[in-house]
Amino acid sequence: MDNYKQEKYADAIKWLSWALILLEKTGDGATSMEVLSSRASCYKEAGEYKKAVADCTKLAEAVKTQFSRDYSDHLALVRAYEAWKEVERDMAGYEYCWKNFLSAQSMKAIDAL
Repeated sequence: MDNYKQEKYADAIKWLSWALILLEKTGDGATSMEVLSSRASCYKEAGEYKKAVADCTKLAEAVKTQFSRDYSDHLALVRAYEAWKEVERDMAGYEYCWKNFLSAQSMKAIDAL
């Protein structure tokens, strides 16, 4: 991410796009999501907001797929809550919610039921 730090966003986007192509061929979903997130940041900084939103949308869909595993949204919510409960024990619930496009307030409300 040296290009990002040096504000060479076009170069960073180029390299991150290549990395995504290679990662898609290897099937490394977790790393692909990190690269997609980084590329979205570069697009945002470069003023290419539609592309940044597109990458963030892909990222959100990928996170949702991790939880749903081709089942209903209700089961996806149960899985998300169960995973949140695990990390909340280590006081990392907020960070978990942030990374997974979840609401920490909603998770706490569910927990209070």
